[in-house]
Amino acid sequence: MKSYIYGSVNGIHVFNLIKTGSELDKLKAELTKYASEGKKVLFVATKLQARDAFAKLAEETGHFYVTEKWIPGLLTNFKTIKRRIATYLKYVKDVETGAMEMLTKKEKATKMLELEKMHKAFA
Repeated sequence: MKSYIYGSVNGIHVFNLIKTGSELDKLKAELTKYASEGKKVLFVATKLQARDAFAKLAEETGHFYVTEKWIPGLLTNFKTIKRRIATYLKYVKDVETGAMEMLTKKEKATKMLELEKMHKAFA
């Protein structure tokens, strides 16, 4: 990474645009190759400045993206993540059907808070 940094000003790194540009061209060629083979790409952009651009790019090209906090185990422990997604979908269904109204006030508040957190991660 050091070779791609031109310098540092007030603790902010300035990229060497010539080297970075040539590497981005290589990346573009690889992504084009993957897309032509029908493979999927996962775009990850959790920095505020890049979120919207990457989300738009991923949606336009039909690929996946993560713009909020990275979920630990998303790639390495998908069995657990899959169970969490199933729980999230159950909570959403419970809200839509009114099943959450049958719970006590405390249970409902706890599940709604959990649903809110899962919505940020999975929606």
